[in-house]
Amino acid sequence: LQVIRPGGHLGDYMAALAVATGAFFVALPGSTHLLTKRIAYGELVIVYVSTVLHGAQEGVARQSIYVACSTALGAIASVLAMLLPYPRFAYNEVT
Repeated sequence: LQVIRPGGHLGDYMAALAVATGAFFVALPGSTHLLTKRIAYGELVIVYVSTVLHGAQEGVARQSIYVACSTALGAIASVLAMLLPYPRFAYNEVT
């Protein structure tokens, strides 16, 4: 966001290239846990999609709040999904 000037927009192709480059660097370390990599991929997509849609006018602080809230919401949904017994019932139905 600091590279884009305040009135400018990030193009679709440049955003796709930035996401691909970021995904490559996230995937590089072999010692990183898979869940950590999945969260990083999701955050990359959130940051670049909102930057393409809204441009650089939102600012770094507001963008950071969006990413943090999205990650927290995803974590809460994951814990809630693990606590509900319904997927276990579906698995028993299939087997």
